[in-house]
Amino acid sequence: MVNFIKVDDINAGKLMGEYIASLNHQQVVFLGVSPQDKAVGIDRYKGFRQGFLANNPQGKISFVQTDFSFEQAYNLGDTVVSFEPSAVVCATDNIALGLLRYFHEKKIHIPQDISLAGFGGYPVGSISYPSLTSLAFDYKHLGIKTAEKLLSMLQNQPVTSEYDHNMNLIIRESTRLAKI
Repeated sequence: MVNFIKVDDINAGKLMGEYIASLNHQQVVFLGVSPQDKAVGIDRYKGFRQGFLANNPQGKISFVQTDFSFEQAYNLGDTVVSFEPSAVVCATDNIALGLLRYFHEKKIHIPQDISLAGFGGYPVGSISYPSLTSLAFDYKHLGIKTAEKLLSMLQNQPVTSEYDHNMNLIIRESTRLAKI
């Protein structure tokens, strides 16, 4: 049996979905990664759909697949825009920053034209322009819990698997109420 401690990606996605729905967005693009990545590719998107559609049953989500790179997200900008979204949620902050670059170059104003959000809560999101709304994970807490579990395992103490729920939504400048 493999023990684990991991971020609760379904709950993270759900929190973001609820937030985007609360801003009255109807047409949303989720720029996500391959379903081969269970946590980020399936669970995060699944949670987002649950949270968004539960609070906005008329809402529409278009999925665009990317990899984890800034460059690929940038290159998919035309595809994302073709869905005419009022908001784009990216599976990671890095993906969001790649798309943000595309938006800047195409003179698409964030959040006036399109709201943009990501996952990770990395410090670079606070210095981007506009600053990036993000679902932040408590990586320090996750590291401490992992170290504690490893020490327990080395001492032959029982260890259980768990999902880490330490996360919070950081609302910054890149999101706003949808235009009605």
